[in-house]
Amino acid sequence: GIVLFTRNLGTPEEVAALAETLRARAAVPPLIGIDQEGGRVSRMPLPGMVFPGNMALGLLDDPDRTRSVTRAIGEQLAAVGVDVDFAPSVDVNNNPRNPIIGVRSFGEDPERVARHGVAAVTGFRDAGILPVVKHFPGHGDTSRDSHLELPVQLADRARLEAVELPPFRAAIAAGAPAVMTTHIMFPALDPDFPATLSRRILTDLLRNELGFNGLIVTDCLEMNGIAAHWSPEETAVLAVEAGADMLLVCHTRETQARMYAALLEAVRTGRLTEERVRASAARVARARELVAGVREAAPEPSRISAPVYRELERETADACLAAWGTVPEGVVPFRQNEPVLVAGASSPAWDFAASLRECGFDARVGAATEPLPGAATQVVWLALPDEPFAAGIPTPEVAGMLAAHPRAVVAAVREPYCLEHYPDNVPRIAAWGALPVHLQALARWLSGARVAPLLPWGRGG
Repeated sequence: GIVLFTRNLGTPEEVAALAETLRARAAVPPLIGIDQEGGRVSRMPLPGMVFPGNMALGLLDDPDRTRSVTRAIGEQLAAVGVDVDFAPSVDVNNNPRNPIIGVRSFGEDPERVARHGVAAVTGFRDAGILPVVKHFPGHGDTSRDSHLELPVQLADRARLEAVELPPFRAAIAAGAPAVMTTHIMFPALDPDFPATLSRRILTDLLRNELGFNGLIVTDCLEMNGIAAHWSPEETAVLAVEAGADMLLVCHTRETQARMYAALLEAVRTGRLTEERVRASAARVARARELVAGVREAAPEPSRISAPVYRELERETADACLAAWGTVPEGVVPFRQNEPVLVAGASSPAWDFAASLRECGFDARVGAATEPLPGAATQVVWLALPDEPFAAGIPTPEVAGMLAAHPRAVVAAVREPYCLEHYPDNVPRIAAWGALPVHLQALARWLSGARVAPLLPWGRGG
């Protein structure tokens, strides 16, 4: 298989040509995968392919919309020859300090996450794409990033059954063809190995208890959650012994070669039986059959960002804007004849000012350290939480300035949990991200062009 990242991608025409070349040169045409979840994780951040993201869709709570969104993403991936999407994330985001999941989750309620996970799987399958639900058995309740270290999830089995596992059970019952593992320790399930390397979790739990017969794919085995503790050789063999069918090695050719050699040696010495390897090979073959239509169809890169997808994306982004608390009267819509200052997080500020100018406003960017102007200037403060999320929480000086300003709005352009720390008398909006789809929806709301009511948002929403 092949995994594509943003660093591998150019125009849609170039992606289609790359996929055709890869398949033509391989003795067995490979599965070609990508992380195109929508929202924050979009390797192809093109109009009509991003959408507001899973947490926004979960809050909207319209499974038919979620199915339409994932079908739209899948159809466009298929148009450039990509046949596997490492999505959706069905992790329950029950820890607001989670540095890696956050808005990638459909929310904090297991039933809602399950409902939208099933809808997403169905949408991708409608498009002929192989979806990979992740990150089994759940990455939502951790404050550590498995890319950097090995997290430990201390919940007992009863809590895991009530919160983490229901979305995976629902996806499996709905016919999910593939599951991705997570590099997290779950002592209640296995005190010795993280999920990716655990036979108790991948075979005893996922295969035998949950009845999953599809493809088990590891998360990237070069992530430090695994690589800092096991050698490439031992990692590869342990993962297959645990029950994994496909091993993702997404960065280093040398690591791929070492793992491949270790697997051959494990079969030669009898540590891995040929029966075990053939079982995985058969599951890979079944996965290939599921996406045969993508592999055999002529590429259609012109479908990328087609008007039908851009319109669905715009409508969805408008429908998903949410407010933490109430929006005071008289602040929004902004007045076209008064200037707007964009302050706070600097990285998306210039893009957002451009979106405001497209809506007819005289917008400029100000430094987060300068005093806010008087009432004659309208203010948008962009809150961008980042690890360890302190950057999204205002200083007392900032909170005081915003509370005193009569025409200020705060917009969270990543995880929205920081909004509870801003003054109650200031409109607080969850924009869900800092990509054009998010910023343009926010600008349309400020201009009064958006007519859909804001969704209510708050802890537990």
